[in-house]
Amino acid sequence: FTTVQGLRFDFVEPGRVAHITFRSPDGNTSIDVTATAVTPLAVRGHVLPDESVNLAETSGGSEQFLRYTGELVLGGKRYDVDCNWIRDRSWRQVRKETLESSVHPPLCWTPVYFDEDFAFNVMGFESLDTDPPWKHAYDLPEGAPTHVFGWVSRKGEVREVKRVHRRDTERHPIYLHPLKMELEIEDDHGDVSIVRGEAIAFAPLPQWYNVSTHESIMRWEDDRGKVGHGPAQSIWNWKAQQAMRHARSVTLPT
Repeated sequence: FTTVQGLRFDFVEPGRVAHITFRSPDGNTSIDVTATAVTPLAVRGHVLPDESVNLAETSGGSEQFLRYTGELVLGGKRYDVDCNWIRDRSWRQVRKETLESSVHPPLCWTPVYFDEDFAFNVMGFESLDTDPPWKHAYDLPEGAPTHVFGWVSRKGEVREVKRVHRRDTERHPIYLHPLKMELEIEDDHGDVSIVRGEAIAFAPLPQWYNVSTHESIMRWEDDRGKVGHGPAQSIWNWKAQQAMRHARSVTLPT
């Protein structure tokens, strides 16, 4: 299909291969890439905590890592494209904008592909035992899960995430978005992976009226020494905003 702006998606093999093209009217910007799946399509539930209580029907979605190859022309300058990135699709996800509808701790969406043996995505918040600066703003029960959803792909097998331990070790000095973090991820087979990420780019990313979002490109390294790159998108509601503003002068734990 083609959007009114001329962005075209041709699903050559649904669920596996797509051809994406665009050309601006002046010809100075264009893209021509082929996206080929490198992981199976992963089925997931809701993204934000409040979505699970807003509907009579179950909300959900799907995610998948693909390898993108081709070219991008930006402002008349040509760039080769060869990278791994995620695609995601949501359905029946109603995100209310009332003040009381979304009061979860500051969340972060962190998908990354390393190789055919390991890729993952989790949406969650910092573990309470790391003493995050927003800790006292929320009444969370001891031992509560710190991830809203998560999955891993190991050697082509998609597994559910059972446990995530997250520690942020550096934040942006103004926006307080995590610039460095560590994740320990255990899947439902009992396999555990430890990954460490460091932001190489960052920008505020306005998207929704009732939350503040920021996004960075993270360079990740896993416990095998493999390196991958992916986005880290933080999502804050009004309560998280207040807690994090109060924390501007708070020093990260060592």
